[in-house]
Amino acid sequence: RSASEVAEEIIDDETGELSPLFAKRKKFTLYPMSEDEALVQMRNLGHDNFFIFYNVETGRINVLYRRRNGSYGLIDPEVG
Repeated sequence: RSASEVAEEIIDDETGELSPLFAKRKKFTLYPMSEDEALVQMRNLGHDNFFIFYNVETGRINVLYRRRNGSYGLIDPEVG
């Protein structure tokens, strides 16, 4: 599906405004750390699903996440 098709689905028919997609927005400070430090922080903070951090090794924002099988994955996006 295209972005415009998805956008049409989230517009309220009665008001013509965008429906709220998010129940909550959260702002927080990203701290520079290694991938190993991020895993320790994720466990210490009790974040079971994911942890966002500034990777000092790559200089980019990464997402550490727990996979269904219990292992961990790392999302390392690049700006296109």
